[in-house]
Amino acid sequence: MKFTLHGFACLLVFASALNQNAWSQTSISTLSLNCDIGDPQQEAKLLRAANGTAYRHSIHELKLSVTGKELSFKDAPPYDEPLDGISYTYCGRKEGYSLVADRDGDVFTGKLIDERTGRVLPAGQEVLFSPDRRAYLASEQLDGMDGSMWTVYSIEGTASWKGPSYVERANPHDNSITLDAPAWTATGELVAKAYCGDDRQLAKLVKNGGKWTWRLPAACRGI
Repeated sequence: MKFTLHGFACLLVFASALNQNAWSQTSISTLSLNCDIGDPQQEAKLLRAANGTAYRHSIHELKLSVTGKELSFKDAPPYDEPLDGISYTYCGRKEGYSLVADRDGDVFTGKLIDERTGRVLPAGQEVLFSPDRRAYLASEQLDGMDGSMWTVYSIEGTASWKGPSYVERANPHDNSITLDAPAWTATGELVAKAYCGDDRQLAKLVKNGGKWTWRLPAACRGI
């Protein structure tokens, strides 16, 4: 759509600039862990780099040794079915945390291990910590689902919010609004990029009336 009103065009440019400025304020140095379960050579490389913290006891058993504890993650048959059984994959460690991919049937999720305490926390195949490390976002995938399922956990593993990586519209016949590139702001707010027409703009997770919801940019509300 082409706009001929110069004043309105200026407002659009100004709004876009404000949105980019808001996105630039998101934290880019937060701790993150992610999994690549389709590459067995990658797991072997990560296990070597773990220096004994994680190792394969057998083909179908992964073990981690943390704070004097030995944690065992055993696959469950059938082993050769891509969307059946249970399988675990080591995804690496950073700054006192290890991530293990957990595929349970057609659900692709994960386990986060706090190496200081030995606690096994719920996670996903991707984990993104808030700047103060008091919370983390976990992303998991269900086979056949459009997008991912996102969950915000406290550092103790208690879920405070869960929802898909998209926003349903009031009219069920309209396409949902896709969210991606989640990030934490320096003040601990969760934001994501929302696909609004041909542009991606900032959406923010806010609490409204005791319920968490995505505050969408005006461009998304108007299409």
